[in-house]
Amino acid sequence: MKRFNRELFKSYQPKLISEGKLREYAIFIPLVFREDQIYIVFQRRSANISQPGDICFPGGKIEENEAAQQAAVRETQEELLLKQQQIDVLGPGDSLINNNSVLIH
Repeated sequence: MKRFNRELFKSYQPKLISEGKLREYAIFIPLVFREDQIYIVFQRRSANISQPGDICFPGGKIEENEAAQQAAVRETQEELLLKQQQIDVLGPGDSLINNNSVLIH
């Protein structure tokens, strides 16, 4: 029997098993600061797309060669009709894999 090599485990880099098979999307949680109050902005999905009428955050599919934050900002600009200079990114949030094999950043 071959000798067991423990060194293989020391250098192993864990990965997500379904990596590469997930559809990736990014969302943005818009905060509006007004009169010493913080408001969270939601949007209602159009009746003409999937999940019609759902209340959600702006966001969408991450394009090839695009980082999650770039996608979230781009989608927020498109959906809320904002300009780049109107968006101040505070930082990244956590990620979630839902039951439909969708990775949401």
